[in-house]
Amino acid sequence: MYWASWPGNQHSRNIAGNPNIFVVVYRSNAGEGDGLGVYLEMTARELTRSAEIAAARRIYTTDFGEDLSHEPFKGGCPRRLYKAVPRRVWCNTDAYIRGNFVDKRREIVA
Repeated sequence: MYWASWPGNQHSRNIAGNPNIFVVVYRSNAGEGDGLGVYLEMTARELTRSAEIAAARRIYTTDFGEDLSHEPFKGGCPRRLYKAVPRRVWCNTDAYIRGNFVDKRREIVA
């Protein structure tokens, strides 16, 4: 997973101090028990080498109109590219405990 961010943002500062992140993706307007959630335990980092930034830019595209008068995502550019790689992935599964709906997770193994 790739994204661009300003290094001064809280999540960027957090990653600089600890590369372990947890990402949840779900449809927030789904009714209780109707939605599918994906949970990702990941390792994240800022991309710093020109070659890895160039490789990521072949995948990561943006409509933000980057200022190309400088090298994008390096040097004077105020934003950086980040990459996260999953270590473990789960999806939610329905379960009931004493008649109460609970959201449990089932690990997805490759």
